Amino acid sequence: MSKRQSRPVFGVQRGRPEYKNDNGFLNSWIYGAINIETAKIFGLVLPTLNSENMQIFLNAFSRKIKRSEHVLMILDGSRAHNNSKLVVPKNITLHFLPPYSPQLNHIEDCEFI
Repeated sequence: MSKRQSRPVFGVQRGRPEYKNDNGFLNSWIYGAINIETAKIFGLVLPTLNSENMQIFLNAFSRKIKRSEHVLMILDGSRAHNNSKLVVPKNITLHFLPPYSPQLNHIEDCEFI
C-alpha cells in the first residue's frame, strides 16, 4: 500500500501551483417558481447562477404558462436575476424585492426533496 503524496500549494516553483478540488461535491443551483395560491412549483437544476441560466429558466417557465395567463414573478436582487442581458418573455413581468428581505420571497420557504 503506498501513501498518497501531497504537494504544497505554495512553494518555490515556477508557474502556478496545481490545485485539485477533491471534496467530491458537484455544485448546482435550483431555479424555482411557486404559485402561492395553488402551491404548484416549477423548477430547473442548472450548474451555475448567472444570467445565461436565468434566461434558460425564464424561457422554459414561459412555455409552461397558459396563453391566456400572465405571471408576476417576484425575485430578489441577484445580479443573475436583474441583468440587462435578460430578455423577459411577454407573458412574465419581473418584480424585484427590496435588498435584505428574503422573508418576503415565498420560494425561500420551499423544501425541495
